[in-house]
Amino acid sequence: MSGPKTAQYEIDARVEAEREREREAEAHRRAQEQRRREAQLARLAAARAAADEAERRAGRLARLAQSAGVPAVLQRPAAPSRDDVEALAAYSQALSAQVERLETSLRDTLAQAASRLSSDALERASRAMNAAELLDAFAAQARALGATGLVHEPERRRERALKVLGRLSASAAHALPQDMEALMAEMIGAPDPLRAEALELELRLRVQRYNEEQARRERDIAEARELLASLPDASACDSVRQELEFVRAGLSALTEPLRARVRKALAVHERDTANARREQASRVLAESLRDLGYAVDGIEHTLFVEGGVAHINKAEWGDYYVRLRVDPREQTVNFNMVKERQPGDGEQRAADQAAENAWCAGLPQLMKTLEARGLPIELKRQLAAGAMPVQQVAPDAIPVSLKRASGKRARALQARTLKPR
Repeated sequence: MSGPKTAQYEIDARVEAEREREREAEAHRRAQEQRRREAQLARLAAARAAADEAERRAGRLARLAQSAGVPAVLQRPAAPSRDDVEALAAYSQALSAQVERLETSLRDTLAQAASRLSSDALERASRAMNAAELLDAFAAQARALGATGLVHEPERRRERALKVLGRLSASAAHALPQDMEALMAEMIGAPDPLRAEALELELRLRVQRYNEEQARRERDIAEARELLASLPDASACDSVRQELEFVRAGLSALTEPLRARVRKALAVHERDTANARREQASRVLAESLRDLGYAVDGIEHTLFVEGGVAHINKAEWGDYYVRLRVDPREQTVNFNMVKERQPGDGEQRAADQAAENAWCAGLPQLMKTLEARGLPIELKRQLAAGAMPVQQVAPDAIPVSLKRASGKRARALQARTLKPR
């Protein structure tokens, strides 16, 4: 059976074997890049934490100065981008300098006999505190100032606020938002009991919102971990990987547009992976044909990606060529012999059949070679040699380079055949 043929092909992992070294080098480079990004995220988290603590400290000292009647002006620098490590560091440094000047001004008032400021209150305001410690400090200052008019009122408000804050998620134990600190301080020191009750209600709502934000953040972190674990180590996923790393570090939210970008990146990776294997299959086919002595033209790297037509020839075929037509969607390749149409050509059944037999005689070896290299081909349909006339094609249908190569090899073969022994 040596006429036109249709074959089903597969592309298995062996076609990519020669790229293994390249992939290993790329994996090493990506691992280094991953470590660099992790270090960068750690620096960013530390810079944000430092800026937040500077803001909390500034807020405490400003409220302390106001309650003690100390004239002080805190000139806050412009808020920086939350994703810029250098800008955050500069902001923290500038704000800390302002805070230190204010703290110096407050310490100067301690020497005054009529000062309403205690050294303990100043010391507390100058250091990091958890929620309970903050409430103690606010209550002590309210008592010292006689803000509520009742000696035990600050303590009762402290207890109520502590119950409210008991509903805070565990992650808020040591770093309350600056606006929540301000709300707590105002509630405990409010002169009007009705105002204190209103502020207590507002504090409850603020704690509820904070807990919701924290729960959402924890869900985002867990989902980001899962998505990162599912992402392949490929360039198509680099951008969304960096975004997800921000989410996993708690530095940004996992939004629906980000989820959509992850899905798109995975689809692009799947497409790129499939195309890479198909491109490698084209190279395997071309190299296998050349290794077996065929002249090849038209086997582009996209042959198994986009489909197309290619031609091959052997010296003993003369002006006969095998045309390969690839359909990537069906994963089929059609082989049929063609010859260039010449003026005055008549029917040449014997020559046609001889050429077809010569091509088919070498086909088993070609199929064996391709299978060994990861491109197995299974014949699905074939006709006997001579069952159909060899297709004649226009002169420009055969690549010029292949015709030249065919002529040279045919002449060389003829010379070797006629050479006297």
